Amino acid sequence: MQSKNRIWGNYRRDLWSIVERDSSENVMTLHWTNISGAGGSYDQLIKGSEFTEIIFYDGNAGYPNNPSVKYTVRNSDYKIVATVEL
Repeated sequence: MQSKNRIWGNYRRDLWSIVERDSSENVMTLHWTNISGAGGSYDQLIKGSEFTEIIFYDGNAGYPNNPSVKYTVRNSDYKIVATVEL
């Protein structure tokens, strides 16, 4: 299960922001800051008609050229149908 390795305390709404320069109609790029204020990461969601790709970047230094993992999620039931280590 993907949620076991998450530090859920980091996922407070006030720690997230949209990266406007890398977002568009079907793409949302988010930056979150660790609770401590140091570090953080980027996540990018790319919505298609049947599937949404979620791309995670480990740490601020990974974005935008070094993604770490990509999940493909089926829009109809939100099930992860593919995971690719990048």
